[in-house]
Amino acid sequence: MPILTRVFLNPLRPGAQKLLGSPQAMHAAVAGATALYDDPGRSLWRLDADSPHRPALLVLTQVEADFTHIVEQAGWPDVAAGKPQGRDCGGLLSRIEVGQQYQFRVTANPAQAVAPQPSGVAAEGAGDGLSGESRGRGKVLGHRTATHQRRWFLERTTRWGFEVLGTGAGGEPDMRIIRSERLSFGKDKGAQRVTLQTATFEGLLTVTEPKVLVDALTVGVGRARAYGCGLLTLAPA
Repeated sequence: MPILTRVFLNPLRPGAQKLLGSPQAMHAAVAGATALYDDPGRSLWRLDADSPHRPALLVLTQVEADFTHIVEQAGWPDVAAGKPQGRDCGGLLSRIEVGQQYQFRVTANPAQAVAPQPSGVAAEGAGDGLSGESRGRGKVLGHRTATHQRRWFLERTTRWGFEVLGTGAGGEPDMRIIRSERLSFGKDKGAQRVTLQTATFEGLLTVTEPKVLVDALTVGVGRARAYGCGLLTLAPA
């Protein structure tokens, strides 16, 4: 069963600064937590910086994981509250039903594959996505504006098994972007740098297709899942 673990980081420690500054370094550290297994499955992770003095690393693993190396190098090893806090998500996943409402949060990579543009012409609302990588005849470009990021998200909720409720007189979706970043980091020494646009969404959802939502919760949504995107979490509404 999937296990969701939270580890608080100490941003004053050099080890934490390295992880917080490089999604590639964090990806390697998260992968190390399940290195004991030959086939641990995909691990998803997300950084929640609600408190800048103790940012929280959330990691969803398919097997039991050991985060000792992260705590010792980047966390609070001598504080009881600094121990990893994990819980089995099986109970929650088995209780998801049509019509239920949950608060949600997810950091995603709002991006689109676009056709090649004439020289000097940029795609509307888009910037460099994950390396501006080529997909087919076009490139994957990240959405930079809040308007395009919101549209990207709302157009995909059905395929993830939920819809975002409309609230207020205008019926606006109960969703907000609490953080938007454009990250640039190196994957390997001497290799081309990766540029990644991210946005963190939170709000209120209604379950429409339980099995589809469970799949989204366990395998993640969107691109760049190795680099802190795609982990969708729920809380009681």
